[in-house]
Amino acid sequence: MNEGTHPHVATQRTLRSLLHRVAKMIAANGQRTLATVTATAPFAVVVDGAASSVPAHHLDSYTPAVNDRVWAEVIGNQVMVHGTFT
Repeated sequence: MNEGTHPHVATQRTLRSLLHRVAKMIAANGQRTLATVTATAPFAVVVDGAASSVPAHHLDSYTPAVNDRVWAEVIGNQVMVHGTFT
């Protein structure tokens, strides 16, 4: 049996393919993270791990305050804040 047809090689290829598909699905569905509110008008947050603040949107039921720790979802280049994190 040569290395190209070894069962482990086929399993590794399948696993890499599945991981790639899962990563694409996660990116399409958004990434949930924590953030800190840096401004309320216009609304902006710093997502944990980022160096600078970005414009964001929030639910009408949430009234933002500077320095709030919030639960956010990053979808593409948009940030949606769902509310405070306690």
